[in-house]
Amino acid sequence: FTRPLNLNLRRSGQIPVSHDEFVRWVAMFLLRCLLPSGYDGLVGHVRGMLPAAVPHLLSEGRFKQIKSALTLIPSSTSRSDKAVSDAIADIERVISQRSCNLYYVDGCILSLDDWKWLCSAGDLPFAFKVDHGQAWCAENVATLPHKFVLHTMKRCRNPETMKLRTCAETMMTLLERVAAMPHGKTMVTMDRGFTTYDVAQKVAQLGLGFLGIVDHKVYHFVVAYEADDQRLGDGIDAGIDRGGRPVHLFPVGDKWGKETAAFCHRVGTKELVGVAVRQRYGGKSRHGKVRKEIPMASTAAVRFFSTLPSTKPLLRTFAYKLKRVGDTARA
Repeated sequence: FTRPLNLNLRRSGQIPVSHDEFVRWVAMFLLRCLLPSGYDGLVGHVRGMLPAAVPHLLSEGRFKQIKSALTLIPSSTSRSDKAVSDAIADIERVISQRSCNLYYVDGCILSLDDWKWLCSAGDLPFAFKVDHGQAWCAENVATLPHKFVLHTMKRCRNPETMKLRTCAETMMTLLERVAAMPHGKTMVTMDRGFTTYDVAQKVAQLGLGFLGIVDHKVYHFVVAYEADDQRLGDGIDAGIDRGGRPVHLFPVGDKWGKETAAFCHRVGTKELVGVAVRQRYGGKSRHGKVRKEIPMASTAAVRFFSTLPSTKPLLRTFAYKLKRVGDTARA
């Protein structure tokens, strides 16, 4: 961090920053993100909490000098896509390595998802347009439930297509990095925006524990069909689709209650489990659109892919609705 910072400071005729001063600047920056009233609020907070630390605070002028000179690469060097991408990758590698050393152990539950941080900076590299402006878009691996970020990967521009890389590319790279660490007991979770059969296959082959929810329009072992009047339990309820992939029918409708089904199929040397849970459905997606690819009924199948070693734990799992416990019962 300090190498390009000091080059920029020297170029503008300012005093270079030492390691100790940069650590103090970072501490002040974090406090200013949390406290109101800017620099005066920071000084007042430190004076109230630890008066002896006030002399160690940087002046507001010096704080702004360092902030204005803090860039990914020196201002005098090339700003090509490759130079910026390489600088981002260097920072990501250092942060990820230290974060994994601090927070990762085999057996973690990890969330892999894309995050879009709103940013109005004029020099934001590889800006991603969103509804409210522009965002710094990156894929991240974070621990659950504490949300310590272990790996982050900025979505940079592909030099061949000159377009931002897709989340599928960057997420698969992060999965490979997780698989490079001890992962015998680690579980990775993903949301419906990324989980597909192909992704689930690749994760299974990497040997990672995996649980991902699947969108209604994506292929899954379990296919919902409307069955208010007749259930196919006595007929053919499983087969192979035109792509040679297994299919199991799962009834939904207005007369059906909650139910869970799980099916296991081998993918290479690994086993992939498809899970479906029937739940209430209002007829529209979370964005208010009518889903035409599923039966029009008051229930729908929520589907998951998993690499759990057996379907038996799933089939023995029951869900309960928590009830309030009064003071008398609690005593």
